[in-house]
Amino acid sequence: MSRILLILLMLLSPIAWAEVIQSLHSLSELKWKNRLILINAGDDINTYQDELSQRDAEINDRDIVWFLIKQSSLSTNYTGTVTDNLTKEVRQKLQHHNSLVLLMGKDGGVKATDTQLRLHKLFSEIDSMPMRQRELQHP
Repeated sequence: MSRILLILLMLLSPIAWAEVIQSLHSLSELKWKNRLILINAGDDINTYQDELSQRDAEINDRDIVWFLIKQSSLSTNYTGTVTDNLTKEVRQKLQHHNSLVLLMGKDGGVKATDTQLRLHKLFSEIDSMPMRQRELQHP
């Protein structure tokens, strides 16, 4: 009897239903789940973080995970932990495209690059994508 009660408590526990937060090792782990904004923040990291946090609802609505690189540090809205390998990958992507801001679609492809963060422009780009149009039609 106590064994059954213990099993029932485990099943009903909110901890049992909580999403497991894992370490993120590669951007490819977010493929087909999230759109990505990669930003080489330099000394403007606080400005970028403020701008991103002010548009948090719009970012969440579009399934965006963003990454801000400043020298060797990385800031993100990803809820888990990120590895050094991921930080290196973000830096390499930005260098490869010679860009300060990079938008990647859920398919992993680069959709836009820019020399500065213009969220309204990125949101317009995202909203014009066929996958986003389908998301809007079938929430």
